[in-house]
Amino acid sequence: MGKHTNGRIYAAAPLVAGQDDDLIQWLQGLPDGKRAPEIKKMLRLALFGTAPEAAPGVPETPLLREMQEQQARTVKWMEEWIKFFQDEITAMKAVGFTPGATATVEAVPQMDDDEAARLAAKMKKASW
Repeated sequence: MGKHTNGRIYAAAPLVAGQDDDLIQWLQGLPDGKRAPEIKKMLRLALFGTAPEAAPGVPETPLLREMQEQQARTVKWMEEWIKFFQDEITAMKAVGFTPGATATVEAVPQMDDDEAARLAAKMKKASW
């Protein structure tokens, strides 16, 4: 962790050109004096899945909006799958399916080697 001063903790994260170009561009696009609040907002969004209300005077960023939209799409997708599976289970119960029940399959007659050879010879003679 970073240095403690007057109840504050300072953390540094060096950004490397060529590896962190997207973050460098994002930080350079923030107005002076607004970087720390934006970084904290993004950390909270990434860690807790929700974006806090924007601090007064701190504009919403395109990255924050995109993250919120992606989260909303993911939640909607998950809710749709949950409903799909609930509907499938309801339909199975309606036709008498019991979860955990095993199906029985009737035995299928098997050919012996002589019968298979005889059938193969017949197929060879056949003209299609």
